Amino acid sequence: MSFRTYSEVHGADGSALAAQVARQRERVIQRLSAVRRVLVVISGKGGVGKSYVTAALALAMARGGRAVGVVDADLHGPTVARLLGAARQPLAVRDDGVVPATGRDGVRVISTDLLLDEGRTLRWATGAGEAHTWRSAAS
Repeated sequence: MSFRTYSEVHGADGSALAAQVARQRERVIQRLSAVRRVLVVISGKGGVGKSYVTAALALAMARGGRAVGVVDADLHGPTVARLLGAARQPLAVRDDGVVPATGRDGVRVISTDLLLDEGRTLRWATGAGEAHTWRSAAS
């Protein structure tokens, strides 16, 4: 499988981008069809304990007999994998998708931390003339 950025796709290049996106959307819907509940732990401020609350909730639910998965999408300080004992586990990539790491009490974990080199923070690779702008929902 190869990946291209949207800036690399121009006109009718044979990529069938719309069809690819539609197929990917269907795969996501199918894979998540068994998910019964989603809890979201968010805050507009850093350092308030979101990761600790997330890890504690996940462990409590897993110890209560529920199948639990955590997605840690923190770009600048992902710690949930470490808190759940899943740090430095490789994510297995198969034809049908990514297999999450497994932490304490069977909690499945996908985290940006598992995609980064040890001790490294996220760095954006940009091409010449490209820039990334983060905007809040209110802007």
